[in-house]
Amino acid sequence: MKRVVLLIAANLLITLLLLEIGLRLFPRLIPHQLLFYFEPVLRGQLAEGRFPTINDTVALDRDDGGFPLRIWKPFARVRHNYKDPGTVEIVTMDQFGFCNPPESANARAPIDIISIGDSLTWCTTVDPKDTWTAKLSDLSHLSTYNLGMGGVGLYEYLQIYKRYGRPRAPKLVIMNVAETNDLRDAVRYQDYRKHLGEKDSTQPQRSISLGAIYRDSYVVNLLWSTATYLKMSRADEPNFRYQLVFPEGAVPFNLQNHDTDEVENARKLVGGELYMDVLGEAIEEFARLAKQDSFTPVLSYTPSAYTAYASQVAFEDATLKTVLPRFSQEQRAYYKAKSQELGITFVDLTPALQAVAPKYNTPERLLYFQSDLHLTQFGHQVVAEKLRDVVSTLVR
Repeated sequence: MKRVVLLIAANLLITLLLLEIGLRLFPRLIPHQLLFYFEPVLRGQLAEGRFPTINDTVALDRDDGGFPLRIWKPFARVRHNYKDPGTVEIVTMDQFGFCNPPESANARAPIDIISIGDSLTWCTTVDPKDTWTAKLSDLSHLSTYNLGMGGVGLYEYLQIYKRYGRPRAPKLVIMNVAETNDLRDAVRYQDYRKHLGEKDSTQPQRSISLGAIYRDSYVVNLLWSTATYLKMSRADEPNFRYQLVFPEGAVPFNLQNHDTDEVENARKLVGGELYMDVLGEAIEEFARLAKQDSFTPVLSYTPSAYTAYASQVAFEDATLKTVLPRFSQEQRAYYKAKSQELGITFVDLTPALQAVAPKYNTPERLLYFQSDLHLTQFGHQVVAEKLRDVVSTLVR
């Protein structure tokens, strides 16, 4: 019996050793879904050249007590892994770390229009020249500069403006809010301040420490990450997949079931567990900065794909048919009322996108990408056209 146990142990050890060698020789075999849960330093080494890492960013000091904020380094090359028709795999930042064409007026001050926002403002899988900010310059013949940054919310937009927008003395600032996750990011900000930064909720929490083995072993990290991934892939995770149904046929959206926290937040907001006033301080600060820095404030609202295609959408989970429209309606109503209260021009982009949505149903002419759920080049164009009509009356 002892001999059998030793034989099994020896075979297991040899297998793990061979696997360790194989992973070190071919690290790209490690699925990117698991790489997120690797030990941070090792994860950074494995992600280098494959995904953006912390080494591609620089810290931005905050004055509001929020969580650590980082922006892209100058000329950083950011790689995307989505394969939807029309997506751009690699986008290059400008000399300040933001998403602007090389020929933009980003070095000049004063500038006519600055945009702040998240990944729906940033160049997510589109070339910097195809963002709505750049297109707005083409349409209005005004100078624009894009300060969008993915993965952050309203409170972070304002921090970025103070550091990089204020020196450019803009005449007008467009703060683009997203239906998708700005509410989530405001909750994260408020929770961080409430708990004084005791933990970063964006990182997986590990209950055990494996010391040097965990820090250095590919196999140990792979096993740990697989177990963590399976644990976090809950059976009760919302089904956020849907189709856009056109006379010519159905177009599937979100087949990878991304952004399920949007569904969770929608249910909380509709159910009275979450309130829009977590965003109030940020919008009030935006109005205060507008007076202090003498710019015209505009708050634009970009809906999710399912809202833009409201008349075509068919959710796999039928309960979302009522929950998500209410989620959209309550957000738009709040932003409109708060903007009116503070003297901010509010632009709801929903009607403009909905007016165009039924007319174009090929992958090349959709308003949003099917997998990454962000605006396509065409979607950015529609947004820019609507905002051109607004800013032309506000900037002289």
